Amino acid sequence: MVVVERPPTGGEFDGGQSETPSLREFLHERWEQSDQISTTALTTEVRERFGADVTFLTEFFDEYLQDVVEKILAYFARNGRRAFIETSEGFISREKLEENARTRLAHVFEASGTGIYRSFLSLDKKQLLELNERDEKTIATRKNWVGFRRDLAGRMTAKQTVAERFSTAELEAAWRKHFSE
Repeated sequence: MVVVERPPTGGEFDGGQSETPSLREFLHERWEQSDQISTTALTTEVRERFGADVTFLTEFFDEYLQDVVEKILAYFARNGRRAFIETSEGFISREKLEENARTRLAHVFEASGTGIYRSFLSLDKKQLLELNERDEKTIATRKNWVGFRRDLAGRMTAKQTVAERFSTAELEAAWRKHFSE
């Protein structure tokens, strides 16, 4: 942000080749000198002051072009006839997003418990719900393990092992606490 954000250093930038102050410096100077500011009049003054400075205009354009393009595309995404979603890489139509999801899901296979893997896209409602039930049990078990290990670790020093620190009775009590609930 050379043009707008450049700190006041006497006006030089581009290695000292230009004495043009930054826009921020120029606006700050007007701000400090004024009791009332018209943005329209100040915009006209900025245009007159910087309009012929090719270096300034090039840097200003480079600095703000991407933001302007992003704002215009965001407007189109919100108000256009085609539905678009903003992503970290830009915008994607709902149709393309659906196509991408379908393409990804075509390569996903789920284990059915009988040792047979089925394409995700071929699963019916009953199979999806069965897979959810299986995964929820797995998640619950993993959470129990996380709590169990955290509990034990919280009562140990850095150099102790589980066998050194805990008696069988203490391990049994911790186990019941985390796995019997």
